[in-house]
Amino acid sequence: MKKNNKTLQELSDLSKSKKKLKDNFPNFIHKIRFPVYKNIEPNCEISFEYPLTVFVGQNGCGKSSVLHAIQGAPANKSVGNFWFSTNLDPIKESRGKPSCFIYEYYNEEAKKFVEVVKLRVKYDKIINGRRRVNPDYWEPKRASVEYGMLIPQKVNGKPEPGSLASKRWEVPKINVEYLDFRSELSAFDQYFYFGEQPKNLVRYNTKQDRLRSWVKNQLTPILTGKRAHSFRRNSKKLNSKPSINLSDDEVSIISYILGKNYIGCKMVKHSIFGTLGYSVQFISKERSYTEAFAGSGEMAVVRVVNTVANAEESSLILLDEPEVSLHPGAQKKLRDYLLEICRDKKHQVIICTHSPVFLEGLPESAIKVFVPNSEGRFRVVGNVYVNDAFIQIGQTVYDKKRIIVEDAAAKSLVDHALKILGADFEESIDVQYYPGGESSIFKDLVVHSRKQDDNIFVIFDGDIYQGEWPREESVSRNDLDQVIKHYCQQSVEKLNFRNDGGNDRDSGGRIEQTKREYLRYLSEKCFFLPVEIPEELIWEASTINGKEDIERRIGSTGKGRFKEYIGLYVEGQTGTDSSADRAAIIRQTLNMSFDHENEDFQKLKQILIDIKDYH
Repeated sequence: MKKNNKTLQELSDLSKSKKKLKDNFPNFIHKIRFPVYKNIEPNCEISFEYPLTVFVGQNGCGKSSVLHAIQGAPANKSVGNFWFSTNLDPIKESRGKPSCFIYEYYNEEAKKFVEVVKLRVKYDKIINGRRRVNPDYWEPKRASVEYGMLIPQKVNGKPEPGSLASKRWEVPKINVEYLDFRSELSAFDQYFYFGEQPKNLVRYNTKQDRLRSWVKNQLTPILTGKRAHSFRRNSKKLNSKPSINLSDDEVSIISYILGKNYIGCKMVKHSIFGTLGYSVQFISKERSYTEAFAGSGEMAVVRVVNTVANAEESSLILLDEPEVSLHPGAQKKLRDYLLEICRDKKHQVIICTHSPVFLEGLPESAIKVFVPNSEGRFRVVGNVYVNDAFIQIGQTVYDKKRIIVEDAAAKSLVDHALKILGADFEESIDVQYYPGGESSIFKDLVVHSRKQDDNIFVIFDGDIYQGEWPREESVSRNDLDQVIKHYCQQSVEKLNFRNDGGNDRDSGGRIEQTKREYLRYLSEKCFFLPVEIPEELIWEASTINGKEDIERRIGSTGKGRFKEYIGLYVEGQTGTDSSADRAAIIRQTLNMSFDHENEDFQKLKQILIDIKDYH
């Protein structure tokens, strides 16, 4: 297996844009939205922008429900296999509208992205003289203007390519592999923990006696290849299959993930123990054993590797909590394998998880967080950093304090200051930058301020400094919105406080409280560089050759002077604007020709000391 960071980069290259995704992953579901669906916020939309997507959220937030919808999206698939109505748990349609979801894919015939809607409808028909009723029947319907869908048109009196006469787009045929690891019990475990006690006490005194007989007379011949097993239900033969010898590649991958040294692995699906389940024989040089002696984690890895490795190319792979019974090291290796299989076989993989391990190193476009709204439903937030994903559900990934800055230059400067302050600072503080700059940071801080997270700090560039942050208790209710707009340079509507507490008419004042928590967070955990932009400080404290000549020539800002310096002294030409070159020169300047006694650099160091000492 390749190094994880190389695989991540290769996948990023294959999915840089929506066009690249559809070119490289032909069966890709690009988007799904939910006008009315279970406890998901109405009209919630999830975009898939990376071959592997991870759903994160607290228990009961709807992650599995969304996974079921995605499973039921392609042709000949149905959500009704997992979600159905009973007297105790009736499905009530919202305001008379049926439960439904809409998903987007690229239609090759139409040569464009189109949407398909699937609705829950009551199936009530007379077939062969008998009435057939299924209240949980899901079927595709016509594209609807009500849902904002693109309607197929007629071309020369015929349905538009890629559509049907019923004015709906063709439902894509995608192979789906769905594994729920909370219910993936081996055949042995199903019987031993949940099977009935033997009724014939003359032959079997215990479950163990019965299992010994079954294993000797039926399972052993199947695993050794002496005979196939016939599935039976109500005395009717269903099918007959021999055991599967996993390939050398599969055995190697399983060994790598589990840290074992298997030389072979056999698997069979059977009903010998009363219910359908899998038995696996693990073979190593020292011994062989079945799932009766294996851990449940071993069974889970065998199932996912065998399923994914043998799935047809460009399949949709859905995994619900694959971390069950796996230690963190095995979880990471399994995640890395899934990334590689996405790249090699063009699969789309979607995972529901509670494990931070599956998120480590992933781009923010791969992470989707389920968070509650004021009505007890759940919305889905995309493009989330790893730490932020678990802050949303009350869990942090790292114990380190984290500083957010606006760009790569600021990160290089702050990282260098931490290095100068010593190993204790470097080991206790991480620095990350937001590509979207200060406007994105201000928006995302709404989440952190709600939880008043002690580990998240911000150092903004000095060019947005509007004076010291105000203390929230000194701001009147009438001035609250205007003060926030003044200091954040964007309206409260853009900052989206609504997502964190009802609406502005909420008599409980939750919106006002969220805004005050936000101001408190800004005043306590947000700082400014002592200069307008980081390049200005780096330039002023640098001792590079030719510095005076450049200043005489252009007398520009710090960023402009660095651009000129790179052009003149690195590539031999003016006007170069390579971000990679600029970053390299910044790092070189900080390490080789930088005055650490510079007054502004000392102020930055003091900010970092204050952050480290914050309690």
